[in-house]
Amino acid sequence: MRISEVSQITGIPASTLRYYERRGILEPSRSDVGDRDYTDHDIAWIRAVQRLLDTGMPLA
Repeated sequence: MRISEVSQITGIPASTLRYYERRGILEPSRSDVGDRDYTDHDIAWIRAVQRLLDTGMPLA
């Protein structure tokens, strides 16, 4: 899935998903042309991260 699809599914802005990637929280695979390619596993991980953040846990 492309980042726009993942953003729509999770409700998280694409800029936040890119930030998570820069922080090393997400590591989506890349297509042959370099586009991010998210999987269902990535979406599950994003949701888990969001639940942790909702409890007050910092990204660090």
